[in-house]
Amino acid sequence: MDVVIDQPALGRALRLASRVTPARGAAPILQAVLLKTEAAGLGLTATDTQLGVTVGLAAENKKSGEVAIPARLLTDYVAHLPAEPIRLALEGAGKRLRATCGRFIAMFATVDCGDFPRLPEVDEATAVEVDASAFRDATERVAFAAARDETRPVLTAVLLEFGREAVSLAATDGFRLARASLPSAAGRAGQLLVPA
Repeated sequence: MDVVIDQPALGRALRLASRVTPARGAAPILQAVLLKTEAAGLGLTATDTQLGVTVGLAAENKKSGEVAIPARLLTDYVAHLPAEPIRLALEGAGKRLRATCGRFIAMFATVDCGDFPRLPEVDEATAVEVDASAFRDATERVAFAAARDETRPVLTAVLLEFGREAVSLAATDGFRLARASLPSAAGRAGQLLVPA
């Protein structure tokens, strides 16, 4: 793996992906982010086995490959770099990732990619396309009502209900209820609970 990517784009993607990685107490591989070269650039994947995030970034690929790196360590390092291109290259038979940005150079120990849990493939037949800004607004309108207490996990989630005319979002903590609807998005009927 050998890629060149912009620092601001990589920093944003790492912040998003590292929110999914468990802080401690989980298997060490779950505290890593998987970096994988793709045709259009670089893909970042993080998961806690219940929730997964994949982010695609435009990058200049010089050599393909994949590597798993501790997410928090890489996120903190990239956040302190100047807004210049960063080169990420594997060295030492894939045991180390060299990150170079201007005059800054760092080496990160890698984690075995084979142990990284793979996210399920998206079934395009059941996919629903939603305007990102409308979905973000609807989520912000309901997520505040979700419970923070983990004793009743079902109340810590947002219910997405897919219908023929719209997608509805709802959240409750047992005392308050918030609901929003996205009429422009429709799909096959079904329900899904997503952690708030």
